[in-house]
Amino acid sequence: VDGTQIKKGGAGEQLQAAEGRKLLTSVSGNLTLLANIAPEDLGLTADLANWIVGKDVLDEDNDDNVEENRWSFGDPLHSKPLPFTYVAGTGDQSDVTKVFVGTNDGLLRSIDANTGAEDWAFLPEELLGIQLTLMDNVRLESSSDRAYGIDGSPQLWINNLGDDNIEAGDKVRLYVGMRRGGRNIYALDVSSTSSPDLMWTVKGGESGFEKLGQTWSSPKVVKVDSSYCGNQSLSCIVTMFGGGYHTSHDSADGGATPFTSTDGEDGAGNAIYMVNARTGELLLEISANDSGFGDMVYPIPSDLTLLDANGDNVTDRVYVGDIGGQVWRVNLSGA
Repeated sequence: VDGTQIKKGGAGEQLQAAEGRKLLTSVSGNLTLLANIAPEDLGLTADLANWIVGKDVLDEDNDDNVEENRWSFGDPLHSKPLPFTYVAGTGDQSDVTKVFVGTNDGLLRSIDANTGAEDWAFLPEELLGIQLTLMDNVRLESSSDRAYGIDGSPQLWINNLGDDNIEAGDKVRLYVGMRRGGRNIYALDVSSTSSPDLMWTVKGGESGFEKLGQTWSSPKVVKVDSSYCGNQSLSCIVTMFGGGYHTSHDSADGGATPFTSTDGEDGAGNAIYMVNARTGELLLEISANDSGFGDMVYPIPSDLTLLDANGDNVTDRVYVGDIGGQVWRVNLSGA
């Protein structure tokens, strides 16, 4: 029985040797093996780079061996594991199920559900900065000081052009926010079980996303009226999410009251966003600046509830609550 032994069993014990891990980071929008990048080009020391991929450079187990593996599976605190089965085609191929999950060491991981082995892990460049804090493992004064990584739950868009099999031309795309880890949303093409591609990144604070706070609201993929995509011939498939959380509501006594406006603050969270699911292009922002939404002054960390009200297979209504206790209904084009 190993119930009290955290470092026994599960995917963490199945991690391969550091030299063999496919740990990827983003460089100028492209995914690259961390081991293939000079540490100084990422602002890392050689020891920190080796620690990130899993080497016991600090001799954490006090056995005088700094070349062995360390335990390098962070906690999936708020990230809900998402399984997906790639149904094989004809021949001697077999179905394979992968589990996608974020962990607070900054990684989005793909894990083989049968063996528990990690297929690959993605470390966004924005989370390289927390790695030294994690390696130093300094005792925290409070839980609010802890480092968070990919703390959100991944979502999938499966675009299958034919039968149930994932074959050439079919697409499996993954979307994930950072929750406590930051203000970004990442989109990856995971159609290949071994070689993901970074499609785009939405960054809170950049042009058009000034109100985007910590990305607590799960990015949901839906089909909307074609007018949002300029009436293009392709279906208008979008990703929608709330503006997120603002940390003014932290602190032991509850922080700001639930009815304290964050409107006008950087990362206020008081908005609803729609972006192109393929490109990340901003298509719609709904906020207190828009007619009829003047009272939208509180963060919106909740997941959106999306509805096809008239049964035409197009999402035309949104429901969501905010920290101020308000519930919003938004009618989209085509309602």
